[in-house]
Amino acid sequence: MAKGGGNAAGSRRRVRLTEMRVAALAAAVTLIFYFAISQTTPLRGIEGLLLDMRFLVRGAQQPSDDVVVVLVDDKSINEIGRWPWSRSVFAEMVDKLSAAGARLIAIDMLFVTAERSITGQSLDALIEVLQTLDTDGPDAAVAQFRTALPRLDNHGDAAADLRFADAIARAGNVIVPFAFVFPSEVNGPGIDPERLKESAVPTAAFRNIRLREGEAPRFALATRDVLAPVPEVGQAAQALGHVNVALDVDGTARFEYPVLEYKGDYYPAFGVQIAREALALAPEEMAFIAGEGIRIGPLFVPTDEVMRMLANYYGPEQTFTTIPFTDAFNGRVPPKTFKDKIVLMGANATGVSDVFETPFSAVVPGVERNATVVDNILTGRHLVRRDSFAAIDVAFIVVGCLLIGWAGRRLPSLKFSFASLVIGTAFVAINYAFFAFGGMWLNLTFPLVGFLLAYSAVTIHVYFSQEERERTIRNAFDRYLHPAVVQTLCDNPGVLTLGGESKTLTVLFSDVRNFSSIAAELPAEQLVGLMNSYFTAQSDEVLKSKGLLDKYIGDGLMAVWGAPLPTPPGEQAYLACETALAMVASLDALQDQWKRHGFGSLRIGVGINTGEMIIGNMGSSSRFNYTVMGDEVNVASRLEQYNKVMGTTIICSEQTATHVGDRLSLRELDLVVVKGRPKPVRLFEVLGKHPIDPDWAEAVKQFEDGLFAYRRRQWSTAAAYFEEVLRWIPGDRPSEIFLDRCRRFAVTPPPEDWGGVAPDVPARPATAATVPTSVVLS
Repeated sequence: MAKGGGNAAGSRRRVRLTEMRVAALAAAVTLIFYFAISQTTPLRGIEGLLLDMRFLVRGAQQPSDDVVVVLVDDKSINEIGRWPWSRSVFAEMVDKLSAAGARLIAIDMLFVTAERSITGQSLDALIEVLQTLDTDGPDAAVAQFRTALPRLDNHGDAAADLRFADAIARAGNVIVPFAFVFPSEVNGPGIDPERLKESAVPTAAFRNIRLREGEAPRFALATRDVLAPVPEVGQAAQALGHVNVALDVDGTARFEYPVLEYKGDYYPAFGVQIAREALALAPEEMAFIAGEGIRIGPLFVPTDEVMRMLANYYGPEQTFTTIPFTDAFNGRVPPKTFKDKIVLMGANATGVSDVFETPFSAVVPGVERNATVVDNILTGRHLVRRDSFAAIDVAFIVVGCLLIGWAGRRLPSLKFSFASLVIGTAFVAINYAFFAFGGMWLNLTFPLVGFLLAYSAVTIHVYFSQEERERTIRNAFDRYLHPAVVQTLCDNPGVLTLGGESKTLTVLFSDVRNFSSIAAELPAEQLVGLMNSYFTAQSDEVLKSKGLLDKYIGDGLMAVWGAPLPTPPGEQAYLACETALAMVASLDALQDQWKRHGFGSLRIGVGINTGEMIIGNMGSSSRFNYTVMGDEVNVASRLEQYNKVMGTTIICSEQTATHVGDRLSLRELDLVVVKGRPKPVRLFEVLGKHPIDPDWAEAVKQFEDGLFAYRRRQWSTAAAYFEEVLRWIPGDRPSEIFLDRCRRFAVTPPPEDWGGVAPDVPARPATAATVPTSVVLS
């Protein structure tokens, strides 16, 4: 955005510092908001979403093959029976996994109450009825039933629990979970201390604790009560760990809580205990380091200051090897699948869901989330976000804003915008590199806000200083250059020199079909009025689609997409075809108006081509136009002329059709030789937007089948298809042409090297039976 000014060095210095000051002010404002509101719920949600995007950009990762998930799914419930299953089923599964040589068996299910047998479930129903009865009534039987309620309520299937506990004890490598209850979720005194002791949960507490002197450890979650496993199961397990999860502000499970405090003791998470047991370490070899993380033997698991561990998700559900419970239970899986593996068992079935939203998927089983935590710990693939990272965030904001201010001083408008984009993109890439390769979650929201604020502030500042220069340029060029070109000149006056650049562009030519006869019939004044209304409507359609109205050529016009404003080839090709359709529609809308004034009706032909062209200022040093040149431009002009041959309205080249794809309805028309081209050009007719008329849709299908048969020299088959098209669309000129060709080629076939290239086709149906020569568009 270099600007003219006085010759004094002090003046130049003052301008340069002003832009740097604007950028510095933007950085300061951003930092104020960063420290004031970055931890508010809306901003945390935005930053969480940007973190998820980093996961998606990184893509799915391959976890280690040490972890296998056994999942209770719908298939398993359909085969084994209605949920909940007897714990005898789990006992048998533990025995089978142990016999298969599983290294560890972690059951991600809570067993907090004794199992209820069928009899017990029936008594449950009876208890519900008895509890509704009025004990003050005269019926003595009711009072006796009420007296028996406590004994009925203790009824359970102790045998199933004991079988399960025995299987766990025999295996000697089973880990089971417990769960803490938060203050908002519980009323009353909580779990009985003796019941807690019997469950063996207290034995899971950390024995090696390192606290900061004079500072109590901080935790993201406060606990109030415990959901402990039944004593038989808890005492038989090799280890226990909590399975608590607290969702982020947007409902995504981003964090694991490797340590939680309960009544003065510190308890490890389920995944942490699995990792410790997988390393064959005693509980004493695991340490809780307040505000930093946990150490498991030689491994360190980093956390933030409130003891949260970021889960480094590898992909969507079933990223880990996942086996249906029923397949493992019924021996459909080779035992070697579980040999020396860490097997996590969990559930995700209809009515038994334990699922979470992750960056990759809205539905990931909780057991797979725990598998991710275990794999993160054992492989060292950690992510972490700490308060100390704020220093890096601040550096990013300040440096990026100042770089934008520096670019605003030294670069013209368009280049400044590009440079700002590059600066922003570079910082995003650096942020991503910290995430993907350094395992660090750095704030992305506020650096981007700062860059946008700095860019906007510098742009506004420079805008007001550029007004005089822009006024001069507009006075000089507004009268004969397209407004978009004038704006480009204002942004970058350096382009006001002869020359051009090569670009992939899309060019459109249109021409009035019966102009000569109309011109001969109308007085000059009426002809001018007719053409003015025609050109106004056609030009408006070009400008609506951000096309460059290059020039009027007699009764036709030429337009370009892709310059001076850059547009991807696919988008420019689509816009050109869409504009052609709109031009035809606007012309139809004018027909009634013209008829009322005594004008004849107009028809147009449109040719469109996409390719490499030269665009720039063409002419002499004193007079030049911003236009396009090149062979691809000539091709578009010749395609427009070919509409007369085929009786069509809009024809585009194969390059254009390829870029448009299936966004519009196209019909392949022909293969023709274009003068100056070594290879034939494939032509397509632009029919309209989807959906097109059903008759036309069927006709296009029949036409394509006919074209395929035609190029395979199957003249009678092709002719039948083209006749069918004419039944759907009477008078379809391309079908008439190909039908005529088929009949002629059936008599005198084309040469062996014909290749499907179009013969010379008259503008009206042929009457001679001779084989014509190849057509050349020139």
